Amino acid sequence: MKKRLKGILLFLIIAYLASFLTNLYIERTTPKFINDLIEQMKNDKNLMNLIGGYHSFEYHYSSNEYENADSLHFDGIITGNVKIVHFKGVAKKIKQAEEKNNHEWEIIHFEKSIK
Repeated sequence: MKKRLKGILLFLIIAYLASFLTNLYIERTTPKFINDLIEQMKNDKNLMNLIGGYHSFEYHYSSNEYENADSLHFDGIITGNVKIVHFKGVAKKIKQAEEKNNHEWEIIHFEKSIK
């Protein structure tokens, strides 16, 4: 019985570490303005009331465009418990960073719809 509990505990620790490292990787490789945008929408009480509260999100952008272009097209969804927010936009690179994934961007076009 003790051996089984140790195995379960070890599995839980490994699963937690894998989850933590995956989240850290995603956070560090996602353009900051996208994370900020999603946080703004999650903190918008009116929007959250319309969609029935926050459940999850996903977003898309071209990593090639991110590294090599002066503009970046992006889109995504925030899923609520009742409705979904669809968003898309274009950001303009305002500062090229020496470090990868540290560019500064300004959103120049943004649309969202609730379905």
